[in-house]
Formats: sequence, structure tokens, C-alpha cells
Amino acid sequence: MKIALKTRTDGSVIILALITAAVIGISLASYLSLISTQSTSVARSMNWNSAIPVLESGIEEALTQLHYTAVTNLSANSWSLGADGYYHKTRTVGTYGSYFDVSIRPTDPPTITSIGYVPTPLSSTANPTYVKRTVQVKTQLRGMYVNALTVKGTVSLGQNFLVDSFDSTDPLYSTNGQYTASKRKTGGDIASIGGFVNEVQVDSSQIFGKVKTAPGGSMSIGNKGMVGDIAFQSNSSNQGKVQSGWYSDDLSMDLPNVEMPTMTFFSPVGGRVGGTNYDYILTSGNWIANGMFKGNILVTGNAVLYVPPDATLHMSGSDGIIIAPGASLKIYNASTGNCIICGVENGGGDATKFAYYGLPSSAGGILSLNANSRFVGTIYSPNQDVRLSSSNTSDLDFVGSVVANSATASGHFLMHFDENLKKSGGSSYVVLSWNEI
Repeated sequence: MKIALKTRTDGSVIILALITAAVIGISLASYLSLISTQSTSVARSMNWNSAIPVLESGIEEALTQLHYTAVTNLSANSWSLGADGYYHKTRTVGTYGSYFDVSIRPTDPPTITSIGYVPTPLSSTANPTYVKRTVQVKTQLRGMYVNALTVKGTVSLGQNFLVDSFDSTDPLYSTNGQYTASKRKTGGDIASIGGFVNEVQVDSSQIFGKVKTAPGGSMSIGNKGMVGDIAFQSNSSNQGKVQSGWYSDDLSMDLPNVEMPTMTFFSPVGGRVGGTNYDYILTSGNWIANGMFKGNILVTGNAVLYVPPDATLHMSGSDGIIIAPGASLKIYNASTGNCIICGVENGGGDATKFAYYGLPSSAGGILSLNANSRFVGTIYSPNQDVRLSSSNTSDLDFVGSVVANSATASGHFLMHFDENLKKSGGSSYVVLSWNEI
């Protein structure tokens, strides 16, 4: 008798199915875990990168504070002095709980430390944890005047122009704070941010400094012109040449408009001083020009003169401005017309004591400086074309700096840039170095 045996495979199939399901489940769980870890890692990486713009906001906050308060009033604008001797401020950035904690060390120049905090992925809203990054910034003071000549457009210097520099605060490069040719420096730089072809036209002038243009810009030089240091220009065979490394076309900078300070102004009057009659005498205070402002002007204190849009600064002939030793004059010009300045006699010989500021409303106008004697002062008018002219056949010294829309020179000018101006004239702190710590 044969007995038929039937092999049952039901149990094996179930076991195999369970094993397969387990393997698939483990694989799926591993994959999901991998995806979750990768997602978290990506999110953490994004947050790590996001901390930089957050802390940069803190640096901008600190630079703005320094712009308005320097290092003398850092407690203003809700900054607080910490136990570490630094001034601190904390501010939320965006809507996701990110914030910065920035501090300023009250030294000159100050150091800024900014920490950016960004919530970690899946962080609890009630009790978040943060990714943080810290950057320390060292600053330096930069004034409105960083070159002898700075323009938005073109510079045309003509036949008889010379530019060099000195430092009124360094006896090695000045005599009692005054320019001396034997102590000249080669920091008489010329810069144009326009990016035009031939935007700096040296012609036959001598530039003891560097020429800088924006990308796309270029310069031209005449047969007798020279750009370079003292040794280079002492060799007559270098006429018509630019010393290697003394021209660049990678300039990047901006020329911000001047802001008119809030003041109450009074109308000036004339008088007689020391046996001389003056059309206007400006003592310490804030004065306003009415109509056509001209004549002989004596400045005896720290004076501000405002030229409103409907007035005109229009000096000619024997007109002039005399600034007594120890006095100073700032002119804020809002006139929509052309302006003429003649004969600024700066008794102290300090370029910071005379400052002309062209306000935005002066855009499109021309500022003519008709020099008949030595000029000591600064011109900051990024929206006006500045024309320097002289009928003298002898050389006239121009001690100071010019910032303009464009600049044209005719006549015999020797321009001496006082490098001390880099720290004055609306100075502000800028970033010198940036280090993550």
C-alpha cells in the first residue's frame, strides 16, 4: 500500500513573507532615517549659512551707530554698557526667531563683535536652541576725502597742473603743518567712478600719485604728462608715461549725497573791522544767503553759510572770503544755478577750515573756482561740475581736495592733497578686517 505524503508549504510561505516584510521595513526605516538625517543636516547647514546675514545686520547696526555718535556717545539709540566695558545691542531679525547680539569696544578705532543666532531645525518654539556664528570686525576712520580728486565722470587737467600730497600732522612731510615741496609725498591720487573711455585726461600734467578708474574706464596722457613717484618723474625720458602699477581700472566706491543739518539761520550783516569795510561779517553761528550773495566776506568764528535754492553764490572781480586764523566756514549750497567763488584766503592754512558742500538740489549746476591767490580748503559736491580756473601766469597752490561730478582745470595750478583729510570732513568708520572667531 502506498501512502501519499503531502508537503505543506503554507508555513514556509508565511515565514518567507514575514522575513521579506521585515527586510523591507528595516530598509524603509533606514532610508527614512537617512532622509531625515540628511534633511536635518541640510537644514542645519542652511541655518549655519543663514547666521552670516544675521550677524552682518549687527555689524551694519554698529557701523550706523558709529557714523552718528563716533566713540563719544555710544550709549545713544538704546545701546547699553555691559560689564565687559563694551556697548551692546540685541535685535531680532526676520520672523523666525533669529537675532544678533552686537558689541562695540569703545576704542579709537573701535572693534565690533557680532554674534548671529538662528534656531536649529525642529527646535522648540517655546525653548529654542540656536546655531550661532561670531565675527569680529576691526575698523578704520575714513573721511569724505580719500583722493586729491574724485569724480563721477571725467577729469581734464590741461597743460599746467601738478598734483602731489603731504601730511600736515607729520613733520617729516610738512613744515609746521604746511606744504613744503621738498617734503612732498606721492599720494595725490585721482579717481573716477564713471567707467568711461578716457575719463581721466592727464594731458601734460604731473601726477605724483595713482590714477584709478572703474571697470570699463581708461585714462589718457599727453607727450609731457607723467604719473608715478618722485624717482620716476625725475627722469625726463619718462614723459608721456605712467609708472608700472600706478594705474588701475578696478575702482569700486560711491559718492553719497550731503545731508543738510537741521539749523536755525540768521541773515548776516556787514561792518567795519580793522579799518576795512566788509559786505558781510560771519561770526560763530548759522547764516543764510539771500538773493545774490557776493562781496567781501570776513569770517571771525566757526560759521555755517546756507545758500537756499532761490539764492546764488556769485562772487567776481575783487570779491573774496577771508577766514581769520582759528575761524572756519562751511558752505551748504542748495542753489539750482551756477556758483562762482573767488579768492578764499584761509588764514590758518588748514584745509579743514573751509568746506564747500553741494547739496542734491545743486545737481546739474557748475561750481567755478576762479582763483587769484592760494586756495586752502575742500570741495564736496558730487552732483556739480567743478571748474578750476586762473588767469595768473604764475603757479597757484590749491591745498585740499575736490569731490565732484566732473572736474576741469585751466591755468597754472599746483594741487597739494593733505592726507590728514582722510580722517576728516564727515568721517565715518569702515571695515578694515573681518575675522570669524
